[in-house]
Amino acid sequence: MATMAGYWADCGHDVTVVTIYDDVPDFHRLDPKVKRIKLAPRHGLVVRARRFIARRVIEGGSPATRGEHATGSDRQAPQARPLDGLRATYMALERRGAELLGVVARHRLLGRSSRAYASLLRACHWPVRALRNVLARTGPDVVVSLLGGTNIVTVAAAAGLRHRVVISERNDPSRERLDPPWDDLRPIFYPLADAVSANSHGALQSMRAYCPEARLRYVPNPVRLTAHVEDATRSDAVLFLGRLAPQKAPDVLIEAFARFRQAAPAWTLHLAGGGPLTDELRARVHDLGLRDHVRFHGVVDPAALLATCRIFVLPSRFEGTPNALLEAMAHRMPCIVSDASPGPLRLIQDGTTGLVVETGSAEQLAAAMTTLSRDNRLRRTLGNAAHERVREFSLDRVGPVWDQVVFPSDPREPAGARTNSPATS
Repeated sequence: MATMAGYWADCGHDVTVVTIYDDVPDFHRLDPKVKRIKLAPRHGLVVRARRFIARRVIEGGSPATRGEHATGSDRQAPQARPLDGLRATYMALERRGAELLGVVARHRLLGRSSRAYASLLRACHWPVRALRNVLARTGPDVVVSLLGGTNIVTVAAAAGLRHRVVISERNDPSRERLDPPWDDLRPIFYPLADAVSANSHGALQSMRAYCPEARLRYVPNPVRLTAHVEDATRSDAVLFLGRLAPQKAPDVLIEAFARFRQAAPAWTLHLAGGGPLTDELRARVHDLGLRDHVRFHGVVDPAALLATCRIFVLPSRFEGTPNALLEAMAHRMPCIVSDASPGPLRLIQDGTTGLVVETGSAEQLAAAMTTLSRDNRLRRTLGNAAHERVREFSLDRVGPVWDQVVFPSDPREPAGARTNSPATS
């Protein structure tokens, strides 16, 4: 998103980036020419109460809440605090409300028209109301949205307004289950977009079940190619870049790394990213006696790691077309991926542009890492081939593809499209 916003600003478009939930610092910097709007709920009693509860729990919560990790004899049951019950009740009500909305959508209790569901979302979900106000005030020609839940919020917010709406699915909808109510709302709202893009053909195939064929578009991820990095300047290290979540299978990687170290005891493993499995993975690393050989970096700029580690591994259980893999290939890293999804397999041909292993197989993954660790020539060959393969994803090639979807010149495209118009994403 940050890359494309800068690209369109350089093309002379008036670009505004709208973000939701301003609770963490920006990770990617926006081009100075890009405007920024941060959505926020109205400052009513409920909002103030929610912030008060969150602040108090963070200030006086358990070690886990504060980001500390107790170990061994230090582990104790956290003491109950006055606001814990109130916070739990509030979160339970939010979950129940989302689940109820999901049931309403799943069984089409409001009928088949999407208008009723859009009205319901505007009534009960503040980001929809806030984004609709922004769209009405700024009057963009095109609205571009990324990610499942945000796509639904955007389509619901733009319903009835004369903006061209382009949404982008970044994963495989047939495998990814969104939290309630978004998974049940996806088939209702996705067909309303003027264009539905995806970064993998597998995702497009999945969405044919509920999206008109004429509105589906394949648009690859853009990547910036890097200068040549000599293998000799890299360290004996394996890199994982992605969310520490079940989808990405970092648990399989840690088990494989434990096996791999028997053949390559000097190598280390670097995991860049955060997610719900962090504590579980740390505990497993401790149990396997790998604390001195595995480093958890958290959410960091991965540029230095991409330039200094020798091998990149992404053993996901399912994928779209992962940016992390494209970035590793752009850095001439030899890559190992699983055979779970068609997206990575379009990029990595086993033995030619990388290595492919069976999904969930720690044994095969360990064997592939061992092969690469022992063969300098193979690493260079696969890394150079990966760099050449990823050229089609360079910004100068992908940018015009996005332009065709966002600013179509064909007058037969859905209403609201205008050529060379400002974009809001």
